[in-house]
Amino acid sequence: MNTAVTPLNTSKNLGFSWSTEESNVEFYLYLHFAELEKLSSNQTREFYIFINKTKQYSQMVPVYSMMSTIYDTKAVGSGQYFEVWINKTEKSILPPILNAFEIYTVKYLSQSQTDQNDVDAIMNIKSAYELHRDNWQGDPCAPKAYIWSGLNCTYNDFDPPRIISL
Repeated sequence: MNTAVTPLNTSKNLGFSWSTEESNVEFYLYLHFAELEKLSSNQTREFYIFINKTKQYSQMVPVYSMMSTIYDTKAVGSGQYFEVWINKTEKSILPPILNAFEIYTVKYLSQSQTDQNDVDAIMNIKSAYELHRDNWQGDPCAPKAYIWSGLNCTYNDFDPPRIISL
């Protein structure tokens, strides 16, 4: 990572928020940090991370030229509005820094996964013929709205989707 964002005013904190129209959405958040400057002995960059007004991480100190990722194995709350604040500590001379962030939403799928034998077969075809299509990732037939391009699948009530042609 060779870019980062800091507050315009070095005495301020760094924050961002997002919202959704859906209620009770769960998100997973990944924050990436790396110090881009070689700090002198009298310089300190240290900060707290607040998620939805709750301190989640104390005294994060990014390491020069090494990426650190902060995440939680459980979803970042549930609701419609989320915010993250990265606040410098009292002893920090430099403002907080953020190199990148990723936000993933949890999607509960009511549809079952594609039949495993079909998945194995299409993955073998994909590998053998070195096929690289933009949307050939994840489950080939599910969810129905994201079926792999060029595939035709059948959907029966209680049976897993099946690939019927390519």
